[in-house]
Amino acid sequence: MPGIPELIHLKNAMMNETLARFLDESIRLELNMSDFYRLLSVVYPQDAAFWSTLSSEEVHHAALIKSVNDNFLSERIVPFRTVGQYSELLSQSNRFIEQKIQSIRTNPPPREDIFRLMVELETSAGEIHYQRMMGGKSASVVEELFQKLNGEDNFHARRIMAYARENCSVNWELSANADE
Repeated sequence: MPGIPELIHLKNAMMNETLARFLDESIRLELNMSDFYRLLSVVYPQDAAFWSTLSSEEVHHAALIKSVNDNFLSERIVPFRTVGQYSELLSQSNRFIEQKIQSIRTNPPPREDIFRLMVELETSAGEIHYQRMMGGKSASVVEELFQKLNGEDNFHARRIMAYARENCSVNWELSANADE
């Protein structure tokens, strides 16, 4: 029967594995969104500069998360209470985005539809993988980073909406939870 030190080591190893999966899926999500925006800059050349800017910002988000993975995971200061249950949701979101990318490569929708889709993706991505960390004051540098990224996802949604209104004459609004 294992002793207390062995059980603590096993628990820490399991926590690190769960945290690593969460951070890996978070990085994958940001890079998938970057790929999606890059694809849109090709498929919709009239909006290329706009989509390219968002693509670059998503790469920056991924780099921030990677720095958390590289610099904080080994120090075990990443909050465990919120990540385990969200790794699978992130994985599902990533698969959905990857499917949408493939679909748009073969059958691009009208511009208005793509703006709506990207607003929905930005607001849902923030809600799925950051919602638990958003309530209240951050308990760690890592939670603070994810709160900042959540705000930037919502800012992306507002920017997409404003751009779509100005350049595509859309007349729909963001949902109320996009500002949370």
